[in-house]
Amino acid sequence: MNWSWTVARIRGIPVRINVTLLILLPYVTYVATNLFHSEYQELVRVLGLDAGPLLLPPLAWGAILALSLFVAVLLHELAHCLTAMAAGARVESITLMMLGGVSRIVDEIRSPGREAWMAASGPLTSLALAVLFYVVARLLESGPADLTIAAGVFAEINLVLAIFNLLPAFPMDGGRILRAALTPRYGRLAATRKAAAVGKVMAVLFGILGLVSFNFILILIAVFVFMGASAETTALAARVSLRGLRMRSLVDRRIGQVRPDVPLAVVAERFLEDDLVAVRVGDGLTGPGAGFITLDDLERMGRGQAGARAGDVARRDLPRARAEDDAAAILSLLQRGRGAVLVVDEAGEPMGLVSAADVRRAALLAHVLEETGRGRA
Repeated sequence: MNWSWTVARIRGIPVRINVTLLILLPYVTYVATNLFHSEYQELVRVLGLDAGPLLLPPLAWGAILALSLFVAVLLHELAHCLTAMAAGARVESITLMMLGGVSRIVDEIRSPGREAWMAASGPLTSLALAVLFYVVARLLESGPADLTIAAGVFAEINLVLAIFNLLPAFPMDGGRILRAALTPRYGRLAATRKAAAVGKVMAVLFGILGLVSFNFILILIAVFVFMGASAETTALAARVSLRGLRMRSLVDRRIGQVRPDVPLAVVAERFLEDDLVAVRVGDGLTGPGAGFITLDDLERMGRGQAGARAGDVARRDLPRARAEDDAAAILSLLQRGRGAVLVVDEAGEPMGLVSAADVRRAALLAHVLEETGRGRA
């Protein structure tokens, strides 16, 4: 997700293009171009169309259909987002990538009915588009053959998108619908584990089919589904374990302080000597070069930055949480903060940081306490 660029905003939602999409587009263009170049006459014959001259050259149709694939994915994801927003959730972004689209919905939708409707809205939108463009293709049968075929291909794209996403392979839409159906009986965490188990089985089947058919894209989808199912279960288990805890219980207070003009090499020495998790540059909040530097920032910026100063690396964009906020919200904040969240007191003064390692530690301890029957005080 880091190699993504915002190209538009729809209803305030940033639409981002991932670099993997730019890698796939030429391949899809090639396949679609070949359809109009090598298989056009056969399609015209099978469909009983009038084989008139092409309105556009094959390469143009290839580019149009390649872009239409990702327009279809965008409309699919947009349906999810608008449904989530109607349910009161916040949507951070939509990212289009090689394997489809990812909607980053900040707030957890815990109502099974609302979650099922949100998950179903994407496939239903794709199905509606498939029906619409099938009708368009039929209406164009007496017109230019390439226009009719293009409308039919777009209808087929959306139909495949709808059917594929309805497969009960969590974390895809069908898997989320399955979880929503299981939640009233088993509870959200157990339902997630069951839906994730089904998703992993289907991922293995996708992988075997991809290997047998030498379909590299299907193998990638299998990996995506398997890893997504595992990640979703882990994240929900962490949220359940953290629920009821406060941010102050997770905060790591090992933050040093340096001036903005201190060389980056000296900052690294401070991290090592004082066993720090971050440094506060200046007052951390105001003034030139003010902000915070985490270990992750040092790792990203350390190479080739021999002459860099602390103020050149410090960032103020760390998401903030108050000490008394529910710790269950930390996971979505960590995604936005590149692995770190700044916790502040009632006066807005920084207390420390919470990292993914702090979350894992707190979730593990909370789970152990629950398993041993002691619970939390």
